[in-house]
Amino acid sequence: MKKPINTYLLLIFCSFFCNAQFQDFEYKRALLNVENQWHKIILPNDFYQKTKKELADVRIFGIDKNQDTIEVPFILRALRDKTSQKRQKLKLLNQSTLDGNYYYSFENSSLEIINQLSLELNLQNFDLKVSLEGSQDQKKWLSIVENRRITGIQNEFSNARFTKIGFNDANFRFFRLVIASNEDPKFSNAFFSKKVVVEGIFKTYNVENYELTKKPETNQTIIELQLKKPLFISRIKLNIASNFDYQRPVNIKYIDHRVRAFENCDNNCFQTAINGFVSSERKNTFDFKGIISNKLKILIENKSNQPLTIDNIEVSGYVNELHARFTQPADYFLVYGSELAKVQSYDIKMFADKIPTNLTPLKIGEEVAMVSPKESEEGVLDNLFLWIVCGIIAVTIGWSTIKMILQK
Repeated sequence: MKKPINTYLLLIFCSFFCNAQFQDFEYKRALLNVENQWHKIILPNDFYQKTKKELADVRIFGIDKNQDTIEVPFILRALRDKTSQKRQKLKLLNQSTLDGNYYYSFENSSLEIINQLSLELNLQNFDLKVSLEGSQDQKKWLSIVENRRITGIQNEFSNARFTKIGFNDANFRFFRLVIASNEDPKFSNAFFSKKVVVEGIFKTYNVENYELTKKPETNQTIIELQLKKPLFISRIKLNIASNFDYQRPVNIKYIDHRVRAFENCDNNCFQTAINGFVSSERKNTFDFKGIISNKLKILIENKSNQPLTIDNIEVSGYVNELHARFTQPADYFLVYGSELAKVQSYDIKMFADKIPTNLTPLKIGEEVAMVSPKESEEGVLDNLFLWIVCGIIAVTIGWSTIKMILQK
């Protein structure tokens, strides 16, 4: 009986102490007007500065009439753009070259609608212009796009390729790709597809401080942005007023909201959100995995070119919602702010398609601090001690079990 008793004691001890409980969180907000089984909670702007990355410390707890704690399952819904892409297989008919142009003809036998082309070239570094034409009979060719730039850079500092070309829906039986080049572009493949984008819901934020510096010694334009408080950011749009052709590397960086006293930080405090290119031939909108920050830095590599004229910069983030299931009457709270909390995994994640689509949003109360920062630090230490105790007990029981097996 000794082995089962030890096991049960371990499970009871660890389940009680080694999970983040209601009192382990620093902040709570009342959830009001819970009337249905399913509701959505739209996370407010001022919520993010006190949460962990990827919202791992977010919970919904309820207190019922018997003062028992209920944990409410939920799914995090990110209302970002949703992109679907259907690739079409087009038959390569022929290849030819004439007067510095390389021609590649394709047959669209199923007459599928096309609005995107992605190229594969067996080159490491290139900067080329391409055009695309369409025809129903291979006699009369109509222009779809002209002189679009595709580039590839591979060196010790960067490795990037930009070979996708978007255009309006086109429905031709034949397509002809033209690559302007004095040398063989090492064409490998061309992927035609139809791309459909369902726009998400975004919040645009006010930029409190904006500072643009042109550094001739490094051939860089550096833009520093500061928001009033840390917010959830997933999109940066640069509105560039320069009316000449350009394409330049850009690096968007940020300081994580958990880094304190960033006013005294040097460049080592910054992390990269995304690398890319600003170009006169596309919208300079950069989408990336959501970050929580209020300090951004944008570096544009001008090389030997004159600096670009920046009109303004838009900072935004897609809306995050919690879709939650409530099964019994209780006083419910959104709680957050815990260093020990991990991302929860609820069963409803496997049945997401059964969640109703039109959910009533809950009203969220004002933020209430449940523990002071000092108490929170003490709580972290206490919980760390309990985790260590759990580990020691687990090792002890494991060793005892091994000894019993060896004795048999």
